[in-house]
Amino acid sequence: MKTRVRWGRAIIAGLVAVVVGFLVGGVLYGAMNGVYERHGDLPYAKPIDSLPSYFAQMLVGGAVLNVLIAVVYAVVHQALPGRRAWQKGLVFGGMLLAVYMLPIAFNAWMQIAQPPALILVEAVNRSIGLMIEALVIAVIYGQEHPQVALA
Repeated sequence: MKTRVRWGRAIIAGLVAVVVGFLVGGVLYGAMNGVYERHGDLPYAKPIDSLPSYFAQMLVGGAVLNVLIAVVYAVVHQALPGRRAWQKGLVFGGMLLAVYMLPIAFNAWMQIAQPPALILVEAVNRSIGLMIEALVIAVIYGQEHPQVALA
């Protein structure tokens, strides 16, 4: 079965997902700010020279990553189980967790002298963010072309 990728729809889905993910991440990390404050300055963390520049880099990097993820979704979505877009999004999000988030969290735990509480916060927050982003991508990509009625 050959899948026709709707490139424009995939790009839009990825871009919307990065904005939603950025907002969700802000809420999640803000809620966990006390955990970060308890551990103080971490010697391996890069200093933030400019907050606007830092946020811009996060948005651009997230946009590139989410557009790539949306393109992958566009290629595989027909093979995913589920009848509705949100069901396929949950499955795709679970796949992202398995092949993306879990290896990163394990690698951080194995190789970085970071308090386990911070690794856990990062892993949980990013996992929630990935699931929401996967749902956004699936729902936006799965929408049919709107019908325009001409009067």
